[in-house]
Amino acid sequence: MQSQVTQQLVAAIKAQSLDGVRLALNAGANPNAYVGADSMLGLHSDAEWEITDRYSETWLGILRALLESGANPNQSLVSHRGEPELMLHALSQFGVVPGIRLMLEFGADPNLLQDSDTALDIQSFDQCFTETCQLPDEYKGRVLPEYPLPTTNECDEHDGLVYQRWLMSQHQRAHAVLRKAGALHAWELKEVPLNETLCLYPDTAGGLFTQRGRPDAAFHARIGGTLRVRIAKWAACYIDPDVAGYDSPEVRRFDYAAALREAQAIGEALAPFIADNVKIATYMPTRDSIAAGCTRGD
Repeated sequence: MQSQVTQQLVAAIKAQSLDGVRLALNAGANPNAYVGADSMLGLHSDAEWEITDRYSETWLGILRALLESGANPNQSLVSHRGEPELMLHALSQFGVVPGIRLMLEFGADPNLLQDSDTALDIQSFDQCFTETCQLPDEYKGRVLPEYPLPTTNECDEHDGLVYQRWLMSQHQRAHAVLRKAGALHAWELKEVPLNETLCLYPDTAGGLFTQRGRPDAAFHARIGGTLRVRIAKWAACYIDPDVAGYDSPEVRRFDYAAALREAQAIGEALAPFIADNVKIATYMPTRDSIAAGCTRGD
């Protein structure tokens, strides 16, 4: 049976009463309790359906109050599924940057899997869908400014330019926040044999991937310690404009042409260790593409 203070907490969350939530928590309500199949974070996630409502002081205030009182940021929002359903992943789907920051601040793990996807997988998929399917060409492949929160009428037109343009700008910022927190794609957590294209992309974990995962331990043993250290140094020194910001001092100082030359040299050094049918590919933005705010390079 639920305690009276827990019932008070449930009622306050459903009513979106920040004062009521604080009173119940201060009285000893359990922020990790389940009501039926829903956790307290799950109830809070469902309390507002409009994405823009999750930017309100009240919604974010309740989230902070629950976390400050000990709500487990990695607790499943529901108890009846085989895999967890996570608040960070729910916020990442729509690029809710203030909520994402809060969850990370209190220890949410961006690399937990939900239906085989990390928070970055979910965020990136929706960002790609928004850019590819919802925006006119002039907004595609571009760094967007931070647009103001859409009005209720603009939100009602989910396919409208104002809402989708704003959503895309939030996704770009959410991607940077997640990456800075160490978020990886699910495939970056995997090790696979090298039997296809080897990509040298310094903004991925370790700098090397095969489009299915990172090269396995056998490949790294084969190339030797000296080359492994060279690759790690190249990847670690790279400044990703999507993370650091296209106008940041770090990006302005970084020599992307030199990084590309080093990628090409690493590719030549790797060639003797891979089969003839395995191609080597690399990608790097250029100074011109960064200055143009182009997220797809030249």
